[in-house]
Amino acid sequence: MNYTEIQQSPEPFNSNFIQANTIPMTLVDLKEKHIIPVFAKDNERAISHFEFMAFCYKALFQLFPDKHIDFPEVKVSHPIHGRIPEAREKKPGELLEHEKTLYYERLIFLTKIPGFTATINEKSMDLVFGGVKSFTNDNLHGKHSKQHFKIFLGYQVHVCSNMCVSSDMGVMSLEVFSVDEIQDAVKHLFGAFEHEIALKSLQKLNDVTLSQQEFEQYIGKVRLHHYNPMFSQKDWLGDQQMGQVTKGYFISPNFSSNHDGSISLWNVYNLMTEANKSSYIDRFIPKAMQISNMLSLA
Repeated sequence: MNYTEIQQSPEPFNSNFIQANTIPMTLVDLKEKHIIPVFAKDNERAISHFEFMAFCYKALFQLFPDKHIDFPEVKVSHPIHGRIPEAREKKPGELLEHEKTLYYERLIFLTKIPGFTATINEKSMDLVFGGVKSFTNDNLHGKHSKQHFKIFLGYQVHVCSNMCVSSDMGVMSLEVFSVDEIQDAVKHLFGAFEHEIALKSLQKLNDVTLSQQEFEQYIGKVRLHHYNPMFSQKDWLGDQQMGQVTKGYFISPNFSSNHDGSISLWNVYNLMTEANKSSYIDRFIPKAMQISNMLSLA
């Protein structure tokens, strides 16, 4: 399979690495059924979701020519509906399928990188590569200008699909004019990524144990920082999400506390990354990065 063939995807994956208001999407639908947004002032077309993924995959195939790279797991959200001019007078319920237009404002995808696996506290993990696109970050009302993307490397925990992503592990924010720049950025991200260092950083979390009192103090510190005007609230886990963390401390089947109330920092981290699944696509990676920073409060 090469990058021009990734439209030949099977049925959409029903993965739970992110939930919120997302839906799974096939590459066929993204390529063939969704319109491509344009810059309003000069009608220049924007880089579509499909093109973004296609050129990321082109870089992956060049980086790993002898590896089989799986189809990406794709989630989208925030549909933008429209209609063709001939249907301008129709009521919404009267529109035929061919008279409707659609694209999704936000997209996230990820794929497993073969040959990079690890185990922490008996939990298997795979290295995954992914990308995020939100057209809300682009000035589509103006003339053709740079577009914004995020690409990332991190580890996905098998048992729960939690995403372990931090700035140290490899996250790049891109401002690009062309898809070739995306391809180059993917190669640069992999070239700078320190696989062993990233794993050691995660392993250290399993070597730190909090007592119940220390865990309670830690939760209080995180909640306090959420309301601190010196910090950006949108990149911190909110009260509902922290409620999930505290609930998981007692009942999570994979990451709950020990019988004496103690809990490893690795389990705390996973309770927080589990809660992050309810974040919107455009906040998912910034919050994942902030979660890793929050661990310093423990």
